[in-house]
Amino acid sequence: MTPLDARTPVPADGSNAGPSTNPVADALTRVMGYFSSRSDMAPQNEIVTYVTAVYLDLLDPADPPTPRVLEKELLAIVGGVCKTENAKATTATEKLPLAKCLTYWQVAQILLRLHRVIRIAPNAKGTDREYDLLAMYQATGPARGTYTTSEDDIRTTARMYNTQLTLKEFAEVLAVLREDSPRTHQCSHRDLIAVNNGVFHYGREACARAAAS
Repeated sequence: MTPLDARTPVPADGSNAGPSTNPVADALTRVMGYFSSRSDMAPQNEIVTYVTAVYLDLLDPADPPTPRVLEKELLAIVGGVCKTENAKATTATEKLPLAKCLTYWQVAQILLRLHRVIRIAPNAKGTDREYDLLAMYQATGPARGTYTTSEDDIRTTARMYNTQLTLKEFAEVLAVLREDSPRTHQCSHRDLIAVNNGVFHYGREACARAAAS
C-alpha cells in the first residue's frame, strides 16, 4: 500500500512521544501539572481528550496493557483529574461526573494507536473518501500480518475496551476512525501477495524458478 495522506499522531502539548516504564505515574504527573496551572475549571471533553492522548503516547504499542488494565488505568487518571477540577467548582451543578466506562472517542483512539486501524482507498486516483474501507491490523491468528475489513472483527475488538458499547455507539466509533485514521490505497500490483511476515513478490519467485530449471 502506498500512503496517500497518512497522519502521524501528534503528542499532547507538554508530552514527549515514546513509551514509558510507568505510564500511569508519568501520565498523572503530566496531566495534573497541565490542569493545575490554570485557574478556570476545564471542560470534561478537554480532560478526556488530553488525558487519553498523554496516556496513549506513553504506552508501548508492541507491549500494551491488557484491555481491562488499560480501561482501569485510563478511567482512574481521568477520574483523578475530574476530582481535582471539581475542587474549583463554586456550585454542586458545576461538578464533573466521574466516568464509569470509556467513551466511543477513547475506544476509537485506542484502536488507532494499538490496533493500527487504517482506511483503504480503492485506488490511488483520488477517489472519494466515502468509498474507503476501514481495516484493522491482525497481530495474531491465522491471518497475522494482514488487515481485516470485517466490521465484526473491529466491533469485537472495540468491545474489549467497553463491553457495554451499543451498536449506535459503535457507529460513532467507526465515524471517529474514518475521520482520524491514516489513508492508504489498495495494492493493484498483480505479483504482490500479502503474507504473515511481509509481502511476497510472485513474479520474482517465478523468474527465479525458471532460471534454476
